[in-house]
Formats: sequence, structure tokens, C-alpha cells
Amino acid sequence: MAAQSRGWDGAGAEGSQQAEEMSDLAEALRDLRTIKTEANTAANQILSACEGLLDSLDEGNAEECRAAAEAAAIEIMTACGFEDLVGQRATHASRIVNALMAKRLEALGSKPEADDTSERLSQASVDAFFRDET
Repeated sequence: MAAQSRGWDGAGAEGSQQAEEMSDLAEALRDLRTIKTEANTAANQILSACEGLLDSLDEGNAEECRAAAEAAAIEIMTACGFEDLVGQRATHASRIVNALMAKRLEALGSKPEADDTSERLSQASVDAFFRDET
């Protein structure tokens, strides 16, 4: 009878909520992939700049070394700009996961406990979420 009230496919509000959660998790995973890509790109740029600087020290005169050092420093500083994007994406992904965990904890009848210093869930809430209570 309950299946009939939800429709022919058996999907009701719970199915819609699960689809929304899956969409949110997919978004968090995209953010994490972007973090990895940005960090790898920045690391490669920094290493390349350092290699160029070291190469110039082996072969150049003082003026060439100075120019190479300036170019390398600018490239390294530019590459370090990834930190802002990574921080934003990590914060976004964390909020999504924390919100989903809080929903699940509430559905299990457990109230999520927030840390005093942030909006993150406490370790006790996370442990309760993963504890097998069936």
C-alpha cells in the first residue's frame, strides 16, 4: 500500500532526497578533482621555474642569473595563486559533505554536534554516523 501512495516506480520524497544528495556528492567530488588538478598544475609550474633558475646559474653571467631569478620568482608567485581556488573548493566540498552527514544523522535520530570553533561536525557525531546500530 505504501508503494502505491508513492507512485508506480516506488520513488517518493525519499528518492528525491537521495537524488539530491547524490547530486551534491557529485558536486563535492568535482571540487576535489579541481583541487587535485590545480595543485598538480601549480607544483609543476613551481618545479619548472626552479629548474630554469638552476639552469641559468650553471650557464649565465650575473645579469642573466638576475633576470632568470626574477622570472622564476614571478612564475612561482603566480603558481602559488592556486591556494585561493583550492581553499574555496575545499571549503565548498566540506560544507556539502557536512550538510549531508548532518541530514543523515538527524534521520537516524542523532543530533549533530557542532565544534565550538567552526561549523564542522564533531568527531563524536561522525563516529555515531558510522557506527553500526542495526
